[in-house]
Amino acid sequence: MTTNELRIGPAKQLGPLQVWPLIWEGLIAHNYKVPPNLDDLIFGEIEDEDGPMVDCIQVENPTDDPFIIPSGWIISANLWQDRTVNSMEYIEPHSTVAISVSCVEKARWSPESRSIGGGRAPFSVIAAGFEFDSNKGFWNLNRSTRQTRVWAQVTRQETRTGFRPTNSLRQVMEEDSLKSDIQYSVFRELSGDLIAHPKQNGFLIALEGQPLVAEFYSNSNSLQSTLRETLIAASFDATSNSTLKISSDDVRRFFLDFQNYKNIEIESDHWGAMFAGGSQGMDTRVSVNNREEILHLSAINRNHRVLLEV
Repeated sequence: MTTNELRIGPAKQLGPLQVWPLIWEGLIAHNYKVPPNLDDLIFGEIEDEDGPMVDCIQVENPTDDPFIIPSGWIISANLWQDRTVNSMEYIEPHSTVAISVSCVEKARWSPESRSIGGGRAPFSVIAAGFEFDSNKGFWNLNRSTRQTRVWAQVTRQETRTGFRPTNSLRQVMEEDSLKSDIQYSVFRELSGDLIAHPKQNGFLIALEGQPLVAEFYSNSNSLQSTLRETLIAASFDATSNSTLKISSDDVRRFFLDFQNYKNIEIESDHWGAMFAGGSQGMDTRVSVNNREEILHLSAINRNHRVLLEV
C-alpha cells in the first residue's frame, strides 16, 4: 500500500478514543465472516495425557463460509475457561483446526456452556508476552512468559472495580462497561453508525494523542461489528477521559512508518500465509490468500504508553 492509495475520512471522538475511517483503494474484496458472527463454529478443548491444554483449542467450521477471528477475541462456549486468540486466525470452510490461545479466566477449570464470543480483549492483553526479535525483524510470541503476562494484565483490569471469583476478563469487561466513566463515555457514542463511508475497509484508533492500532479487512461488509468491539476493547486501556487528538497528517505518518519494514513469512497453509514485520516501535501482521491477495492487515503502535512493558 502507498499513502496515495489511502483515503482518510474525518475522525469521530468517542470519549478518550479517536477513530479514523480508512479506505484502502487497492484492497481486493473477499467474502468471509468475522465476530461476533461465530455461532456456526464449534469450539472445544484439546486434550493430552494431563487433560485439556491451556494454550490450544479446537475450532470446527462445518459451513461453506471462511471465517476470520481477530487477535484478542475472547472465546467461551464449551471451554473449561475463557480464552483469547493469540493471533488472527483464518478458518477455512469444512475444516477443523487447532488455534493458539491464552487463558483469561484464571480460577475456573471445569466444563461450562456459555455464549461463544466475549468481545475483544484490551490491547494491553493482546500485546502481552510478545517481544521484538531484532534478528528476525518482528514481534515474536514468548510462549514461556505469555500466559503469566496476560494474567498480569487481566489482574490490572480487575482492580478497577474489584475481585471476581474466577478472575474472568470477560466478566470484568461486561460488568465494568457501564460502571466506569471512561467506558460509559464510549458506549454513549456507539449507538450511531461507525462506518463513515460505504467503501470503508479500515480504521485507525488513537488514544491519548497517539495512534494505538490500525486494521484493514478485505471484507468491508463485516467491519462494523468488529470495529465496535475493538473500540470497546481500546477503551479499557484508557486511564482518563482526556480527548487529546491526532491529525490526518499523523495518520499518514503512521502508515508511512510501517511501509518501510520487511515482512517475514511466519506461518503458511494451503489457503495462504501470515507475514510479520516491524521494529521496536511497530508490530505489523499481514494475512494473504494463496493468490497473495491481502485478507487482513494490522499495525500496533508498540511505543504507545499503554503497551510499554506489557
